[in-house]
Amino acid sequence: HVWRRRTDGGPWKFGQTAQDTMTRLFRDVAGDKETRIVILEASGHSFCTDYNLQQIQTSIAGFDTAWADRWMTNGRNMLASMLEVEAPMIWRLNGPITLHPEFFFGASDIILADPSAYVQDLTHIGGGNQTAGDTIPVWESLLGLGRARYFHLMAQKIGADELHALGIAHEIVP
Repeated sequence: HVWRRRTDGGPWKFGQTAQDTMTRLFRDVAGDKETRIVILEASGHSFCTDYNLQQIQTSIAGFDTAWADRWMTNGRNMLASMLEVEAPMIWRLNGPITLHPEFFFGASDIILADPSAYVQDLTHIGGGNQTAGDTIPVWESLLGLGRARYFHLMAQKIGADELHALGIAHEIVP
C-alpha cells in the first residue's frame, strides 16, 4: 500500500484531520497481516513542523470538555494504532519535526535521519503549553529522566548527529 498525505498541497501539518487519518491508517496497516514492512517518510523537507491553523482555530472556538476529551483520546488512539503494527516500521526523517515527535520515535523500529534533521518538542512545555502530557514517558525512555526534562523545558533542538550518537537515529542518510 502507498499512502500519501499532504496538507493543502504542502508539508504535512498536525490537526484533527491528520490525527484521525493517522489513527485509521495505522489501524488498517495493523489489520493487514500481509504487511511485511512499513516505511514512513515526509514528502518534503520537514515533517510535522506546523499545525493546520484553520482546524485548530475552529477546534478552539468550540473548545469544551468534550472536545478536550476527544483530542486526548484521539492522541492516545493514534499512538496505540501505531504500536499495533506488527511489521517493522522504518521512519525516514527528511528534516525537522517539532510537533508530536514522540509518536514517531516511540513507534519506529529503525530511524534514518537526513543530516539536516532535528527534533524539537514545541507541542508542549517549550512551545508555551503548561504540560508535556503524553510525551514524558517516551522521552524519558529515549533520553533519560534529566535530559528529557531539559529537552522539554528548554525546547531543545537535537540534531541528526546527536540523535545518532544517542542511538535514537540509527543511520544518517542524505
